[in-house]
Amino acid sequence: MDTHEPTQPTVAVLEKIKNDTIENPIAIIKIFPNPFSNEIYSEFCIDSNQKISIEIYNTMGVKVYSSAVKNYLKGINSVTIKVNLPKGNYTLYVKGDNYLCSQNIIRK
Repeated sequence: MDTHEPTQPTVAVLEKIKNDTIENPIAIIKIFPNPFSNEIYSEFCIDSNQKISIEIYNTMGVKVYSSAVKNYLKGINSVTIKVNLPKGNYTLYVKGDNYLCSQNIIRK
């Protein structure tokens, strides 16, 4: 005899909130090469002087790289990251004071 109570499917509705008055003050302009071997070059633009850190996470959400926090000036900035990672997919984050921007990258 089955004593389990029947379950109903769970429904979740995700709603994207749009606010045209707030823009992300950090934008990744380019990352190359992608796929990469042991070195990644990234350019990003910020709308004000900020403390920025670069982080890389694997597909499981584990941080595999973190740079020191540095002060960057308003405008276009660049960084070269030397990292030895196993082959796979990763996400690179440029994290600022209150905002972040991300880009998927591939280690070949």
